[in-house]
Amino acid sequence: MEKEFICTVREPVVDTQYGPVRGIKYDGIYAFKGIRYARAKRFRTPEPPQSWSEPAPCFSYDCQCPQINPFSQEAELLIPHNIRPEDEQCHFINVWTPTLDENAKKTVMVWIHGGGFAIGSSHALVTYEGKNLAQAGDIVVVSVNHRLNWLGYLDVSSLGKQYENSVNAGMSDLVFALQWVKHNIAAFGGNPEDVTLFGQSGGGEKIQALMQTPEAEGLFHRAIIQSGVYDREETTPEEREKELDILLKKLGISKGRPDLLETAPYEAVTRVLLEMYGNGYLLHFGPQKNAWYYGDIRREGLRPGAKPIDLLVGSLFSEFNVPPVFDHGPRSHSWEDVRRELTQKYGSTEKAEHIITLFREAYPYRPPFWACCLDPMFRWPTLQLADRMAKESRGKTYCYIMEFTLPVGEGLLARHNMDMPFTSHNTALVPCCNIPGVSDRLEKETSFAWIQFAKTGNPNHAALPTWKPYTTENKHCMSFSDVQTVCKPGFDYELARAIYDASHAYSL
Repeated sequence: MEKEFICTVREPVVDTQYGPVRGIKYDGIYAFKGIRYARAKRFRTPEPPQSWSEPAPCFSYDCQCPQINPFSQEAELLIPHNIRPEDEQCHFINVWTPTLDENAKKTVMVWIHGGGFAIGSSHALVTYEGKNLAQAGDIVVVSVNHRLNWLGYLDVSSLGKQYENSVNAGMSDLVFALQWVKHNIAAFGGNPEDVTLFGQSGGGEKIQALMQTPEAEGLFHRAIIQSGVYDREETTPEEREKELDILLKKLGISKGRPDLLETAPYEAVTRVLLEMYGNGYLLHFGPQKNAWYYGDIRREGLRPGAKPIDLLVGSLFSEFNVPPVFDHGPRSHSWEDVRRELTQKYGSTEKAEHIITLFREAYPYRPPFWACCLDPMFRWPTLQLADRMAKESRGKTYCYIMEFTLPVGEGLLARHNMDMPFTSHNTALVPCCNIPGVSDRLEKETSFAWIQFAKTGNPNHAALPTWKPYTTENKHCMSFSDVQTVCKPGFDYELARAIYDASHAYSL
């Protein structure tokens, strides 16, 4: 079927505070990709870019932050990637909108990408494409690039006042981007007073950090966190100073020459940090509590200025706790097999029996094997955050879990990242997420719940069972399932706690 495409000398062109931008219109949606919103010197807070007078071409995603992003054929099967050039001046924003009417005041959803605080970009996965969600919801969708890894979170504050918030530089980029949204989104048909942040994995952690950042106050009004609550490492200023001393020594740079660290090749610094932290490199970096950032909500409590925010938060059944995609080894099909595997895993028959009992109560319709694949990393912290929000927030909190199987390998349980094709209305872009009789339903249930929540603070819609808010008393949770989607009170609460406690892998 033919779809209209427009990109002429006169349209679509939008004036922003720094200069005009030229985009495209395709299939009823305007798209402006790669709009520069800032520049930044290494380790410093962002600054406005140099203004321009002629329309800047914004037809394609621009540079992403330098990172380590190994290619994997299996990763491409599950969700294909978009590869773009890398540059430290990666401050670009993307906008999809159904109208350029300044008086339209459409709801705005700002996507913050995952990859921890170390990798990823606004365009890294095809599911980050905002056209389908903007079209389905009649809303404005925005995504943003920002500094990552040591470029965004290395503490060099002891080297000079100009670096005083270097440990949160990546977060300051996001605040600057949200200020850009506030000042410019009306020209793209959006309402700056109706902004919802949504993000997955590291993107969800970034949203929590923004909730705890006074400079972000008033720049967004609701938040959606997808598989984005986990026990992230926090360090003391003394620990970070020791880290800096070791790094500088290995690089042969004295503390009196911070300019040499500012200009050191990205690859050289990264190589040293990889030697220092190995596989922990990807989880090492992230915002740290200081005068600018109040710290983790579960540790420090909800900042007073964030208490009006409505929150929708949840996770997937397995996340990272799944066998290799094409594992041909035997699966545990009997309870005796599961009991033996869990005992070996957690070192206690008593723990194994407790988990099996709770699993059978929470998931009576799932086979025994699933009990070996429960997520120990995100689920309990997610419920902890929901508890904290229900107790301290003046807004409403809604909680969910997604549990399904994809037709990959021997049947791929709902794992990290696999919610995004459904919630972003983009299953058509990810072949393995298309399951006859299931995918269309789950996509409609989740994406329209996300849209309704962004518009009203309430995710309920006609195609969804009644979704009740999460409270400390009822702990209602919506289970998005390939069997039957249903809202149930606290059905996996004790199971999530038992798995978390038994794993000993993550502790707050």
